[in-house]
Amino acid sequence: MAGAAIPFFALHLFPCWGSIGYMAWLCLVVGNVRYAFTNRRLLIRSGVFGIDFKALDYDRIQELDVTVNPVEKILGVGSIRAFSGQTNAKGVPVYDRFIGIEDPYGVYKRIKQVTVDIKTDWNYPNALRPPANQGYSTRYEPPAGS
Repeated sequence: MAGAAIPFFALHLFPCWGSIGYMAWLCLVVGNVRYAFTNRRLLIRSGVFGIDFKALDYDRIQELDVTVNPVEKILGVGSIRAFSGQTNAKGVPVYDRFIGIEDPYGVYKRIKQVTVDIKTDWNYPNALRPPANQGYSTRYEPPAGS
């Protein structure tokens, strides 16, 4: 009877051990996770054994969301997710996430503004750009010496 019970319990307790293992993995990776946004792209650094970097250019962002769940609200943080049109092998959308961000609405607003400015620059290249874009209040500042 014990010979059948051990494989049975090992298989059926996998969700328990798997979740404990995943929490251990998160504890290891938390020291290497960093998020940044520049005037050209979003950057995500993560990894346990090796450091991984992911960059998402603003012109590829199709959707940008901010969420604050109840636990994040208690901790005073939120999550921002960006969709760039990528899907996995099954066709499910792949989102890049900034998790546990302080002032998520302010960060979202700043990222969204840069995204709109970049896309405006693509739609109005140098020779075609109007002096001001009344729709989004963006301005083009030519490089020094131009």
